[in-house]
Amino acid sequence: MTTIVKLRYDLVAKYIQDTFPFTRFPNLLTRCPIELYDEYYYVTPYDLVIPTLEKIHAFFETSKLVWKKDVWDCDNFAGLFKQLFTLYTKTNSVFQADGRVDSYLIENDTIFPFPEILGYHAFNVLFFSAPPSKEVEIPSILLTTIENQAVYLSVLEPQFLLRIMERKEYVEAFLKPYDFMRFKMFGYEVLFKEDEKTRKYLIVYHPMKVHG
Repeated sequence: MTTIVKLRYDLVAKYIQDTFPFTRFPNLLTRCPIELYDEYYYVTPYDLVIPTLEKIHAFFETSKLVWKKDVWDCDNFAGLFKQLFTLYTKTNSVFQADGRVDSYLIENDTIFPFPEILGYHAFNVLFFSAPPSKEVEIPSILLTTIENQAVYLSVLEPQFLLRIMERKEYVEAFLKPYDFMRFKMFGYEVLFKEDEKTRKYLIVYHPMKVHG
């Protein structure tokens, strides 16, 4: 029988705020504000996560969802993903995050501390649980162990589902956690060719508000 871990709203808030501080302005570290509407949050068992992603992907495909500026863009994808994930899993541990995407230059394995802001974005944050001995495929941060279940937190980019999951390479659809500026932050490394030079950047997602 699968154990469903239950987290009270104040514990959910603590985990989110401890994981996702963000820098709104240079040299000013603030806490990620959150809006939680339920008293308890029921954490999604890991065994449901991948099948649910595949089911949502199928829905996106059959619905022929196409990104359109302002009309159907990142906040619509993230909102729909949250509702579908909750409906399919009967758990409420996925949230919408509204934030910023920053680009940090990497040279000689050194990350420059002041980013270029690429823009503002909506995506999703998920709590899921698994037995401590189980190896999970989804890049995530281990938060704690409750009732003999390891509880993880991950960032999801719902728009990646359209591009990648048809190849069944769903691990690539997730941002990866990095030890970065004293915190675990989710991002991915990219290479750009500029003026016959290859420059490396760390693209980091900064939640500025989490709600659900």
